Amino acid sequence: MGESEGAGRPVAPAWLDAALVERALRAGGGGGGGGGGAGADTRVVGVRVEAANAAGDGYVSEMFRVRATLGGAGGAGGERRVVVKGPPAGERFRRLVLQSRTFVAEAQMFAQVVPKMERELEAVAPGRFPPFTARCLLWDTQPTHFLVLEDLAEGGFALAERRTGMDAAHARLALRALARFHAASAALLRREPAAMAAVANFFEQPVREMFAKAARTSLRGTAAAMRRWAPDADADAGRWTALADALARRAPAAFDAFAAATCRVDPGDLAVVLHGDFWLNNMLFRRDAARRPVDVRFVDLQLSHVGAPAADLLYFLYSSLDEETAAAPGAVDALLEEYRGALRDALQLLGLGEEAPTTERLQAAMDSRGAVALVAACCVLPITRCKTERVFDMEASLAAGEGEGEGDAAVEREAHLYCDAEYATTLRRVLPDFERRGWLQEEETKDVYST
Repeated sequence: MGESEGAGRPVAPAWLDAALVERALRAGGGGGGGGGGAGADTRVVGVRVEAANAAGDGYVSEMFRVRATLGGAGGAGGERRVVVKGPPAGERFRRLVLQSRTFVAEAQMFAQVVPKMERELEAVAPGRFPPFTARCLLWDTQPTHFLVLEDLAEGGFALAERRTGMDAAHARLALRALARFHAASAALLRREPAAMAAVANFFEQPVREMFAKAARTSLRGTAAAMRRWAPDADADAGRWTALADALARRAPAAFDAFAAATCRVDPGDLAVVLHGDFWLNNMLFRRDAARRPVDVRFVDLQLSHVGAPAADLLYFLYSSLDEETAAAPGAVDALLEEYRGALRDALQLLGLGEEAPTTERLQAAMDSRGAVALVAACCVLPITRCKTERVFDMEASLAAGEGEGEGDAAVEREAHLYCDAEYATTLRRVLPDFERRGWLQEEETKDVYST
C-alpha cells in the first residue's frame, strides 16, 4: 500500500502502487542513486508517495516522489526513490492531455531522442559532458499515461526559486547546457533526419486550442491590468493605454503566431530539437557548498519539436530571469554570447563548426520571432511570478466558456496574476522595447505546424 502526504497537493492515484514501482525498478536497474543493486529480481514491499513539487510548479502533469521499500533477506532490502509523472487530475485538462498523447511524445524524447543526442557528444568528447535529462526507467499508456524517472533530488538537484527568477550564474549554466542540447540535436538530425518523426507535435489539436485559450486570457488580463495602473505609471498615461490596447488586439491570434514562430526554420537557421518549454521550472540545478550552480538537468520535454534556437532563447529570456539580471545593461547580450560561444564550441566538436550562427544571424532570428517573446512575457512570466497560494488554475480556465461575458470573468478570476507588482515592473521595462521592435503589431501567420 502507498501513503500520501502534502496538504493541498495531489493525492496519489490508485494506479501508483508498489507493483508499478517494482516494474519500473526492474526495467531501469534501480532508479539511479540510493545504493544500486536493483534489477530483474527487485521486490517492492511498500511505497510512500508525496507531491514532488509545490502548487504552481507544474501544469500539464502531476508529479509524485515515491520512496519504495525493497524486500530482502531479513527485511534488509533498503529503499529506492523515483519520480512518477502522470496526467493532471482535472477532468477537462486530463482528457485533453491524454488525447494529445503528450506523455507518449515525452517518453519518446526520454527513451530515444535524448540518448541519441548524448551519444553524439560522447562519441567526440568521451566523459566530458553530463547528461541532459533525468533517466527514464519506464513509461507506458496503461493503466494510464505515465513516466517513471530517476529522482534527481538524490543527486542534490533542486529547482530554482520560481518567484524570484533566475540569476546570472544559473542562467549562464542553463544556456551553456541548452547550447550543447541544440548542437547535439543538430548533429543527430544531420545523421538521422527522421529522428523526431515519432514525437508528436504538441501544437496540434486538441491541445493547441487549450493553450490558445489560455494565451488569449493572459494577454487580455495583462492589458486590463495595464489600464488600471496606467494613470500612475507615467506622465504619458495615454502611451500605456495604447500599449494595453495593442496587447488586447494581439490576443486573438497570439498563440497561432507563437506556434508558427517556434516551429519555423528559415533559410540560414540551424535546425535543432527545441526543448519547447524552456523556463526555469523545467530545469533542476546542483549547487556546491557556496550555493553556486555547478550542474543542471532539463525536465518536461512534452513540447519538444524541431525549430530554430531563437525560439528557446526568447522563451527563456522573457520568462525566467530575475529582474536584476534582465534589467542590467548588457546582461542579456552577455548571456546570448555565452550561449553562442558554447554552441559554436559544441558544433565544432561535432564537425559542424561552419553551421554556428553569427551574433547578427542569431539576433535576426530572434527579432523575427517576437510572438515567442510576447507569449513568454505575457503568459508564462505572470505564472512564474505568481504567489504559490494563488496559482493559475488551468482546469477552471478550460471550464470557462468563450462568450464575451465568460471571457471577462476568466480575466477577472486570474487578475491576481497580472496585477502583481513585480510583474508590473517587468512590463514597464519590456513593453516599450516590444513596441520599438514591432512585436506588438498584428501579423499574418502561416500554419506550418498542423498536419
